[in-house]
Amino acid sequence: MAILELRAVLILSALLPVSVSADMLLVSESGTWGSTVPTSTYTAPNASFSYSFLVDSNPSVSSYETGLGFEAPFSSFTYTLAGNTVATTPVSIGWYSENEPGSPYNPGGLFNLDFSDAIFVITGAQAYLGPESAPTILTGVYPLSGTAYLALSTPLADVPISGDVVISSVPEPSSLLLLLTVCVLSVGVKSRLVGPLKRKLAARLWLGSA
Repeated sequence: MAILELRAVLILSALLPVSVSADMLLVSESGTWGSTVPTSTYTAPNASFSYSFLVDSNPSVSSYETGLGFEAPFSSFTYTLAGNTVATTPVSIGWYSENEPGSPYNPGGLFNLDFSDAIFVITGAQAYLGPESAPTILTGVYPLSGTAYLALSTPLADVPISGDVVISSVPEPSSLLLLLTVCVLSVGVKSRLVGPLKRKLAARLWLGSA
């Protein structure tokens, strides 16, 4: 029985890397707003913040401009300010090319978080490959090259913030279940093998003393 369980562990272990999804990505950033940022629903001077959302690595873009950027669907957006959850979701998120000529609203690289009453402009390296009509978003750590907070009712306010954008793969639920199964079977195999080994060792010691 232990041999069968051991084979099951080996087979499941071999399948596990294949089951990790390359489709869904987690995009996140944690940092601190600068001292000059205006106080608003989203910002406060010297306050910590974090946000995250899910996006497909090969999104079906909702709109695009060749060589400039695209907008893609997203889900599970969360935002915190000074440790408190802010109930808000962007209207859209636009991803931009490094070749984008730049403007206060759409500077090159990374993305914009477009809320109904504000825009976070997050700039850095381009985070995708391929044409804007069919892009592939890339995992990695993206240091910020600059940022701007735009309140639509006031002029653009450039403010420094700290923190890198991190894009990472998200395992499918089936992969997590498979991993748990492997762990449980591994414990079972270990316990079944240790018992016989102890008995054999005891037998050897008994024979040696006889």
